[in-house]
Amino acid sequence: MSLSLDLRGRVLEVYENKEGLIRSIAKRFKIGTTIFVSWLKRKRSLGIITPGRSTGRPSKFDGKGLQFLAKSLEKNNELTLKALAQNYEKKYGITVSLMTVHRACKRLNINYKKNSLCS
Repeated sequence: MSLSLDLRGRVLEVYENKEGLIRSIAKRFKIGTTIFVSWLKRKRSLGIITPGRSTGRPSKFDGKGLQFLAKSLEKNNELTLKALAQNYEKKYGITVSLMTVHRACKRLNINYKKNSLCS
């Protein structure tokens, strides 16, 4: 979670007005010196104080993968998560965990068979 733009602006303004050193300003505003230094670097290099976009990890199920998953369950709604993961690996050569398949099904609002022992 990023801190407010107002706080960033005030902290950097105090620094630019030479009202103290990095450590004392960070202590005054109750922020870490590391985050303060990163704000300074961002301001100097990009000229902005807004937070950067979170990179995150891309999903292993892109548009085609989600379509494949939906079609697989349309053809055979008895497939388990394990079977869906194995089919996906055969088709695309990408190994996915059961939790990844579960999240993809949730994204599609699809019900699925959880295991082969369900009645």
